[in-house]
Amino acid sequence: MGLIKPLTQYLVELAGKDAKAIAKTGVGLPVAVNVSMRNLLDAHYPEMMEEVVARTRQPGELLKLEITESAVMAEPGRVLESMKRLRSSGIRFSIDDFGTGYPSLAYLQKLPVEEIKIDRSFVGQMSSEAGSAAIVWATIELGGSLGLEVVAEGVEDEQTWQALYRMGCSAAQGFFIGRPMPVGELEGWMQSWSDRMGVSNAA
Repeated sequence: MGLIKPLTQYLVELAGKDAKAIAKTGVGLPVAVNVSMRNLLDAHYPEMMEEVVARTRQPGELLKLEITESAVMAEPGRVLESMKRLRSSGIRFSIDDFGTGYPSLAYLQKLPVEEIKIDRSFVGQMSSEAGSAAIVWATIELGGSLGLEVVAEGVEDEQTWQALYRMGCSAAQGFFIGRPMPVGELEGWMQSWSDRMGVSNAA
């Protein structure tokens, strides 16, 4: 319908406001925005992103764009060109739903990405399927070897959380950690999470 460009622009502006609000709490957390294949193949997309970042005066390093493997592999040359230009502006990249698309490991090492996110379909079945656990472990090892942060999606219980910790996973997201919340509630949540983990580690 042609709405993805203005929608993405609006979300990037909103992400910038949220990132600056979070920074006021003393924590420099990046805010992630999912990007569609149409964005990446738009020749004017990098220019639009640079304009929004400059206008909102948001630090580029506090903005993270999440892309999928299938979007990357649609037209690798054009996508890589856009990613490199945006990365030079400080904007960071994450590959979302890693393991479910059409990956090329040879191409992955060429991408200017800092992070890969293991799809919840593997993480959620770690305790019941040895194959899923092996895929998660292998992805963590691959990410570490390439110098990438690895995020496990869909962490719904402490058993999964502890298993990921033992595997050396660097970050996680899911309802066990927290549900979606307004930015204004984030500081209180961070304190309660810190207290919760302190009790868990002491036990």
